[in-house]
Amino acid sequence: MKPFWIILLLALSFPAQAADLSYFELRTMPNHEIPAYWVNYARALAPLNEDRLNTLSLKERGFKEINPLLGRQPSDLRINAWFALHALLISPVVLEQLNIPDWMILSIIDTSHFHSAWITDLNQRAFSQEIHFKHLPVGFVISANF
Repeated sequence: MKPFWIILLLALSFPAQAADLSYFELRTMPNHEIPAYWVNYARALAPLNEDRLNTLSLKERGFKEINPLLGRQPSDLRINAWFALHALLISPVVLEQLNIPDWMILSIIDTSHFHSAWITDLNQRAFSQEIHFKHLPVGFVISANF
């Protein structure tokens, strides 16, 4: 242990100098704007994840899944794969490849956000025995970027 302290004392005894980093240039693109749908996508992931967590907890809460694509008692693997696919399909990286207008990309992402938040609210109300629902609600959002 003594060699450690000796090395540490020697290292601290030499005067420290700040490195000259002026030769690094920060290169940015001043006119480059990130499309609004990227921000909305980041916002849409929170309720989507909350919906995933609620779906994972259905069995232990005594509920069954009503999404026919998942099945009545989906496995954790199926649930996680479903939500990962959902997140991927609404990602700007995928949607930009479709060559659709920005307002349509924004609408798809906002619809996913709205729907996940709506389902999460309904789940919380169902878990507290406030309501009972047997069918998935359907809703759409049309967004414009003004």
